[in-house]
Amino acid sequence: MVMDDRPLVYATGEEEESPFAPWMEGGDQGPEEDRDGPSLCCCQYVNAKGERSHVCAFLCDCEAVDRAADAIVAGRPLDPGAVPEIWGVLEDRCRVPWRGGARRVAPEVAAAPAMVAALFFVSSFGEVPMALAHVAAGIGILLFQRKILRYMAN
Repeated sequence: MVMDDRPLVYATGEEEESPFAPWMEGGDQGPEEDRDGPSLCCCQYVNAKGERSHVCAFLCDCEAVDRAADAIVAGRPLDPGAVPEIWGVLEDRCRVPWRGGARRVAPEVAAAPAMVAALFFVSSFGEVPMALAHVAAGIGILLFQRKILRYMAN
């Protein structure tokens, strides 16, 4: 459904301006990187390359992840700069839809609610899956700290 800025007409004949008109006309633009250009939809943002992108393209077109997956599948070691490059792409793409353009959210902040939701989902299957999920989560956090965060310190 496409919203436009035509006035709403009620059965009584009264007209009212569309509530979406300020967004569509560029009023009250949100992100600082888009102050000069046309306004952004709530799910669009300007990425690190200066291109307009969409929140739904979160996992699309990521060459760094593709190279890392190819290396892992082929049994080759990762390049020393691969993890920081992937983390940078993740930081740039982790966004929440917002008026005037999608806002950036730190991956560390988004990971906690996602992990809690996943644990609740797995725990809903019974006591054994709950115990296994919580043990796996603890091991996963330790592995993440040892394997990923050490690259971020360099």
